[in-house]
Amino acid sequence: MTLDICDLIERLARIPGPSGHEDAVCLAIQEELGELGAATVVDAIGNLVLRLSGPSGAPSLMLMAHMDQIGFVVRHVDDDGSIYCDASGLVDERTILAAQIEIWTDNGPRVGVIGVRSRHLLMDAELLEAIRVDDLWVDVGARSAVEAAELGVEVGQPATLRGEHVRLNERMLVGPAIDNRAGCATLIELARRASVRAREVELLFVWSTQEEVGSRGAKVAAQWLQPTAAVVVDTVPAGDPSTPARRAATRIGYGPVIRAQDRRGGQGTIYSVPIRRRLKEIARSLHVEYQLDVFPTWTDACEVHLAGRGIPTGGVFIPRLCSHSPNEILDVRDVSATVALLDEFVQLDAETATLLAQRPTAPLA
Repeated sequence: MTLDICDLIERLARIPGPSGHEDAVCLAIQEELGELGAATVVDAIGNLVLRLSGPSGAPSLMLMAHMDQIGFVVRHVDDDGSIYCDASGLVDERTILAAQIEIWTDNGPRVGVIGVRSRHLLMDAELLEAIRVDDLWVDVGARSAVEAAELGVEVGQPATLRGEHVRLNERMLVGPAIDNRAGCATLIELARRASVRAREVELLFVWSTQEEVGSRGAKVAAQWLQPTAAVVVDTVPAGDPSTPARRAATRIGYGPVIRAQDRRGGQGTIYSVPIRRRLKEIARSLHVEYQLDVFPTWTDACEVHLAGRGIPTGGVFIPRLCSHSPNEILDVRDVSATVALLDEFVQLDAETATLLAQRPTAPLA
């Protein structure tokens, strides 16, 4: 299964899908799900929903992974043909200097290069200045605004980082949009397995939109579906040789991350204690290696758990390196372990689902 899931992630990650423009990714996922014979629905904001029914009146469990990737949007075309963009999502400016991007014009992709001043022309003091996305330009080969227009470039068009997907070895995949096509592939595999089993709960699989710009699709889906409980599947920046463990405690190759809490800029989630406990119990019973974390970020869970009267929400995350860059790194064994963990979790009976949705009686009960 490891090689199959790696192929699936790679297929999905090659498809452009910046925030608000996830349609091609959505179509690809629908094609992957076609063999299940279950109807899918796309809502007005672009979320893709697959419903696997349970008995009448059964509780429901929603599993969610976002389809969008970080990117850019054309903000200005200068008289000299230089193109300036705003970031769409949390773009790491350090990783994009001289990177290739694709601007998605009405006539198809237009390749450009993010401009960078040559090191020969930089003074030492300038090396210490912060890099800002709105100071960087994109060169598409045009030398005037008229030439840029003739190439189909105009204000408001989305753009994505361009890069090749490479296998470092049989288990390591590198390339753009690993975040969160790895989560999307996980949900596809879970839906395939669940579709052939009898169920005591209704399973709602949601591939959401616009997570990178504030989990907007997640908010709409959770308000609409109002599940009994939910689990969000995403990726998480793992520790690397330059980062102390106290800042990034997880590592790639050591299994899925079961999260307790996250927060960034006033947004975040305190994850459901009963769901977190249940996930840990399953991991131990299956001998699936897992990790725990508290992380400075937000995910779709921050909107899901606040919808309606509140939705108890868990979070399972796949570690990655070089996050939000043209070359994100993934150990596919972590994806396989995530599938194994969640495949057991979704087989819960109605009574367990109801209990997981309740508040614990005490922090340590």
